[in-house]
Amino acid sequence: SIMGIFVRLINKEVTPITQVMIRIVLAAIFIFCFLIITKRKLLPNKKTWPSLIIAGTIGSALMIFFINYAFINTTYAITVVLSQLSPVFVIILSFILLKEKVTKR
Repeated sequence: SIMGIFVRLINKEVTPITQVMIRIVLAAIFIFCFLIITKRKLLPNKKTWPSLIIAGTIGSALMIFFINYAFINTTYAITVVLSQLSPVFVIILSFILLKEKVTKR
């Protein structure tokens, strides 16, 4: 909820792409520490790695980059509204591009 404030504060020293990399690296470190502490094995088989890498890049890294970029170049309110409308955009684009059926559920 206060991400936009921090993005604007550190914008002068750190570019949006660097902010994304810092955030992803810190998240990976915390996840791996959690897996080590709980002694869980969470590595999928090697066939699913390419799809996981593509989904992680498009779904996480690009999303965080564009949100950071929007915080810098637009108002906080517009950025928050657009990011919260992303499920609506997904429904519309899946209907148009993937011919998915839209139901109430």
